[in-house]
Amino acid sequence: MGNPLIFGLLFTAVTISQLTAATGWERLSELRTGDAVVVMQVDRNEYRGEFVRVSPDALIVRSSGSEIEIARSNIGQVKYFPRTKRMRNTLIGVAVGVGIALAIDKTVGSYLNNEVGYSASTRAMVWAIPIGLGSAIGALGGRSSTIYKAPRK
Repeated sequence: MGNPLIFGLLFTAVTISQLTAATGWERLSELRTGDAVVVMQVDRNEYRGEFVRVSPDALIVRSSGSEIEIARSNIGQVKYFPRTKRMRNTLIGVAVGVGIALAIDKTVGSYLNNEVGYSASTRAMVWAIPIGLGSAIGALGGRSSTIYKAPRK
């Protein structure tokens, strides 16, 4: 069947190469014109603006109405703020919360109802807490992400 050690090493090499490629300069081409970005330069200067385009040697950002070309060698990190999908994420969080509440209500709730009594206030907490937490996590998740980080020299 082959040596598991060789398979493991090949699998690790392929995985690491994919992770390295995913954080490289090429990822900037995934951005769409108008996406909000923050560019941190190597000297800690920061540019906030909208993505315009990327070339193999530079990143062009629109800030305060003018386009700024930043050389690739001067860029330390690029973060982008994806278009907000807060309502969708909140609704997904609510759905997950309802599922968790339903599971708790049908398992622990049945036990409480049969053994010690299941009061209306306890039932309200069983439903409100998971739904509230799910919606909060959905609404607050996904603020920004680093799309490029320069390799250390």
